[in-house]
Amino acid sequence: FIETTGIDGPAVVFPVSMRLGADLAARREDWKTFWWQPGTISDQIYDGYIEEYPFLKRDWQPLARRHGVTHILVDKWQDEEMKDWEYDFSDEKRIAENERFIAYEVRSVTHESRHGESRSADDG
Repeated sequence: FIETTGIDGPAVVFPVSMRLGADLAARREDWKTFWWQPGTISDQIYDGYIEEYPFLKRDWQPLARRHGVTHILVDKWQDEEMKDWEYDFSDEKRIAENERFIAYEVRSVTHESRHGESRSADDG
């Protein structure tokens, strides 16, 4: 599925669920993503990143802004079967889909730069 997304080059991927994080990083060394390291889940990490294990925050835009998320990859099987709420990705551009996965390009979030400036996903 990764090849069908057309994502060429570096990306920061918001995975749904976090279980995808390790798989994505293992397949593309130029991609960054979110995952957890067993044994380091503190209250601060849980409160800041996790809605309910294994899902990142439902209000995903602050994480996307902070970490420069460029794309979202959803495992529909885990997303539909493991929780009774939904992420709102309606403002994002759907770039690929099959029976199991959906990929989006993030368009609605302005990213924080390391120098305190804001830039949109379109600014590169």
